[in-house]
Amino acid sequence: MLVNSHGPSAGRDDKVEPCEEYNLYDDSLYRTQRSDNEPSRYFLALCRSWGFRGPIFSGYIAKVNFAVLVQRVKPRREDFSLFNARDFEQFQLDTLFFEHGNKTENGRNLYDAPVNWKAVPRLTVPAATFEVLSAPHRGGVRKKIMAFAVEHDICVWLSFNFDRYVPGNLEEQDQLIFPEPLDEYVQRIIDSVELELSESARKDLLDVRSKHPDMSLTQVDPIKWTTPEQDAEWEEYYMDWQERKRLSIR
Repeated sequence: MLVNSHGPSAGRDDKVEPCEEYNLYDDSLYRTQRSDNEPSRYFLALCRSWGFRGPIFSGYIAKVNFAVLVQRVKPRREDFSLFNARDFEQFQLDTLFFEHGNKTENGRNLYDAPVNWKAVPRLTVPAATFEVLSAPHRGGVRKKIMAFAVEHDICVWLSFNFDRYVPGNLEEQDQLIFPEPLDEYVQRIIDSVELELSESARKDLLDVRSKHPDMSLTQVDPIKWTTPEQDAEWEEYYMDWQERKRLSIR
């Protein structure tokens, strides 16, 4: 993976540099974020940020926060394996649900995920990219994640958080500061990722493939987190919100 050195916009963002090597089965590396009910434990292997300047004299207008999270999964059954495409997909959905599924307001979940799910077949292991986006009535949260399996129960997330220094929801921020230059920067990093499995992991991957020769990642749509009653509440709120926005512009 090719990444630039730490280049924060304000000089205050934390930096975490990776160790030369990790024993991924050392339990002392991993911790939980909020509770023991999380679908995995994790450790932070790398953390950097990069500031982006706007037109001349405008200064910094955005930054990308980058983190590498190594997650050790709590298997849901004896033959669970992240080398199995269905288990890999389910783990991503479980993690997203744990982080965002209980966050609703006015009948609408506050985040949509996974958005723009794309498989990354060149890594040979189950791997995908997807986004987490804020709801229309919330601030402009845009996060891109690349996830890939390295062991039966270990998944790596490359997490990129887009932070733009303007107010408004995601649509309004996109109009003021185009996300494309940030996304192109992030995509170059993703495209540079290479993976070499250990000998034992390669054997495990081949074993799973022999049992599921036709299995590959499918198209994963954003999770539907709300109930029909919440959907009706959101539809009423959204119509009123749009009308208030229209009247404020006149």
